[in-house]
Parts: sequence; structure tokens; C-alpha cells
Amino acid sequence: MMGIALIALVGGKAEGGQEVLPLIPWPVEIERGTGQYVLAGGAQVCYGPGAQELADLMVAELEKTTGLKLASPAAADLGERVVVIGESATLPSNLSPPAFPEAYLLQVTADSVVLAGGDRAGLLWAFRTWQQLLHEEQGQWSSPAVFIRDYPRFPRRSLLLDPARNFLSLDALKRQVDLLSAFKFNVLHFHLTDDQGWRFESKAFPRLQEVGGEGRFYTQEQLRELVAYAQARGVTVMPEMDMPGHSTALLAAFPELSCSGKPVEVSHTVGIHPNALCPAKEEVYEFLQPLLAEVAAVFPSEFIHIGSDEVMATDWEQCPACDKLLAENSLEGKKGLHAYFLRRVSEIIVGLGKRTLAWDEVTEFAPAGVVIQAWRRQSWAEVAARQGREAVVSPILYTYVDYNRLLLPLRRCYSFDPVPAGLLPEEAKLILGGGANLWGEWATEDRLDLQLYPRLLALAEVYWSPPEQKNYPDFLLRLDQVRTKLEAQGVRFGDVNPAMVWDTVKLVGKGVQIAAGMLVK
Repeated sequence: MMGIALIALVGGKAEGGQEVLPLIPWPVEIERGTGQYVLAGGAQVCYGPGAQELADLMVAELEKTTGLKLASPAAADLGERVVVIGESATLPSNLSPPAFPEAYLLQVTADSVVLAGGDRAGLLWAFRTWQQLLHEEQGQWSSPAVFIRDYPRFPRRSLLLDPARNFLSLDALKRQVDLLSAFKFNVLHFHLTDDQGWRFESKAFPRLQEVGGEGRFYTQEQLRELVAYAQARGVTVMPEMDMPGHSTALLAAFPELSCSGKPVEVSHTVGIHPNALCPAKEEVYEFLQPLLAEVAAVFPSEFIHIGSDEVMATDWEQCPACDKLLAENSLEGKKGLHAYFLRRVSEIIVGLGKRTLAWDEVTEFAPAGVVIQAWRRQSWAEVAARQGREAVVSPILYTYVDYNRLLLPLRRCYSFDPVPAGLLPEEAKLILGGGANLWGEWATEDRLDLQLYPRLLALAEVYWSPPEQKNYPDFLLRLDQVRTKLEAQGVRFGDVNPAMVWDTVKLVGKGVQIAAGMLVK
């Protein structure tokens, strides 16, 4: 490979005592050469078809990071989605861009850096990997000679942020998008509505943000700005508009959309609330149609997440219209009403050219095409897959990074396997990936970093890297170097290894138990 003397790497550590490479997530295939590439001011940057916009982004980010002024990117006779930095403006004959989504090749020699992607995302991930390798020593920026072939284990890798409970500034969101992109997460799951707040500007129903948001919300212009910023960095912003439960803020603005019609106020407490939209009122669906059309117009995401979890809905049980709906549709009880509501809302979403994602409470009655996100137990993803249904996993015991690090230690995050044991190969393909969930009850803006890092980095490797290559001690070696770089950029880390043993712990409000006597180390 262009004369590189290749040395195989084992678990991120080169044979012969070479330095550990600070890469998270760990790539599928990596070989290390001798020497290094030194990035200098005026370095040539060339791009092939379909790569100009990313070449411009690369140059801008490199100049911001290193302070070096690079040459303006120039078109060259390269393959599609190829960028070459350095002396050579040709694609090596032994390299060709990969042919599948998010895959990439990265080759670093003493003369040049070659980045090639199977699509735009792949080319971006090649750059993100090279950025991790770049380091400064005595005023000189360089990266070791390597050849990397890489692609993700799962197509969906997300982080949930929750400004409904604790409002987050646009700058804070962009900063987390930058970090998501750096570690190859590709979805920001944006929980915009809940009992404690409504954060989406509706021009059709401005009382939603005026009353339900108590004046704290994102304008559609701000949201489009965030969406564009994230898209440029390989991250899709997926909105979650929680319904029919978790809707106290909505009902504070429009109480007539509940079964009882009684006035409620935006909640300022945590916990599960009994308020819910009424499945038996046609005006609910007449309200949701234009509202969801606004949401769909702002967010180009394939999915609209509708939550649909923890539906207490106490007034459904004293609702004559609900009783009539059950009788007319041969449905039974609260589950039947929930199923009816989900079907009607999913029809609206499909009509808008989107797909529906919902939490795992709906697994047993969701209409075809609804994707399940398993949070209570991973086994709900197994149930969904055996139904022939796609699923996303973010179970509470492995991915809820809003919990204290003593309850959810780093090692436990890293140990997670997103594919439920026992699935057949064809069923396993229905697991689209997974996420980390940072619910906002106690996650104020100034605490985001402390809750997320380093646990989000462990989950980055869980969702990207081949499971047979995972190695926790090696991950910690790489994490040490990555942490040093991130802390220099102002990222705040929580404690990595709290050493303690605890007895059975009940996670309040979730009814989940962690096994007694587990050692955190």
C-alpha cells in the first residue's frame, strides 16, 4: 500500500510496543505503517465528484483546530467521494471507494492522506477518524501512517436529548452535535415535548409554545438552523412529539383535547402524569394533522417519534365516548384505545411521507410499519423482531446515561450487545441499532458533559465496532488519550471507575432492578 511496511494491530495496540492509537470507535480493519504524515500550512487539498462541500468543511475544521492555513480545495481527477490531502493529487491504484453506505477507506502515508467514502457519510467518517489520529507535538501537527477499512455494525446510532424538561440553548445543542459527529453517531433524538414543556414553535397553534412552552421554545427558523448544522456533520435530527401521554404541556394550552376537558397546568415536577389526549375525540386528530405537518416540514428525518410510553390516561376510564369507541371497533380496555390512537396517528405520519417510531409499550398492538424502541427491557426488541418488525434498542440498564455513574458504570455500557441473544440471522437484521438516552429531569445544560462522557464513547463503540473486536482494557487505554484531547477542548468528564459494590438498587419510577452485589470497576 504505497510502500508502507504494514504491522497488524491487535485490539488497538501495535505489536512491537508501538503507541496505542486514540481511536473510538475501533475500526473494522486497521494496519499500521511506518512514519507519519505532517500537516503543514498551504497543504494541497483535492477532491473528486461529490466531495467539494465536504472538502470545504474539512479545510475549515482543520484550520480551526490546528491554526494552519491550507490551500483552497481544488477539483481533481479522482473517484467519487474522494479527498486527497498532501502532495499527491491522484487516487492510488490499489484503492477504490467502498460501495455501501457509511463505509470508508483511510490511507495515511508520509506524502498524503487519502479519504474515500461509500457515500457522503462514509467520507465524513473517514475524516473523523483521521482527526482523531492528528495530534500536535512541539508545534507540529502529524498523524501516523495507517490503512483503515471501516463501516458500522448498525445503521442507526443515536443520542436522546430532552429540552422539554430542561431547556437547552442552541449553542449547547450544536456543541453536542459536534461531539456526536466526532464519534460517528448519526441521529440526535430530540425530545421536544412532555408534561414539563412544549419546545416546538407551531404557527398553526401558537398557544402550544406560549402556554405549554411558557415562552421557552425553539422557533422553526432555529430548528431549521440546527437541522442544517447537524446534517452537514452527518447527524439527522429526529423529533419526538410525545403522545397520547406525557402531554400535560399540550393540554395546558388545549384542555379540550383530553377526555375530561378539565384545565391543567404545565408540570414542574418529575414522574409519570395521568393526563392524555383523548383517543375518542375526532378533533384530536384534526388538531394533530396540521401540527404534525408542521413538524414534518421542519425535520427531514425519515422518522417522527411519537413516544407513546407510560400512558396512565386515568380519564379514559370515565369517558363515555371511549366506551362507545371500544364497542364500535370491537376493542378492549385501555390497550384497545391506545392501539386505536396509535393507528390513527401513524396514518397521519405515513400520509406526510414519514415513518413512525414509538417506545416499546406499543409492541404488541402497533400497526405494521411502526418501529419499536425498546427501553424497559431489551427483550421487547426481540419480540418486535420475531414479529418481523424493525426495532431500535436503548434499554434502561445499559444506555440511560441520565443515571448516576454508580448505577450505570462505564463497564456496563461497554458490555452491551444490541442484538438480543437467540434471534435468527434474518431477525437480527431487523435491529437497526440503538442509542443513549439522556433524559432531562436533572440534566441541566451545565451537566450534559458530566452525564454523557465517557459513557457515550463506550456506546459509540458498541453500536459501530464488530463485537468480536471489543476489548474493555484496550478501550480504556484509548479512552485515556481521547479524554486528554477532549478535556483540552473543554469537554468535562465524569468519573470513569467509581469502585464500589452495591446491593439491589431500585431505580425510582422505572421499576427496574440491578443485580445485587455487582462490582463496579
